[in-house]
Amino acid sequence: MAATPLRPAGTALIDGKRVDVVTEGEFIMPGTPVLVVMVEGTRVIVNAVEKV
Repeated sequence: MAATPLRPAGTALIDGKRVDVVTEGEFIMPGTPVLVVMVEGTRVIVNAVEKV
């Protein structure tokens, strides 16, 4: 879940831990569920999860 605004970098809660993340360019509001799509070294890339 996005803990801060991701524009495109910010902080997300992953497994209860605060992790510095970056999106693929889109803005994500705090509280939005996110999915980790790639990890490159220390860079964690996420996308917003579409609500169905």
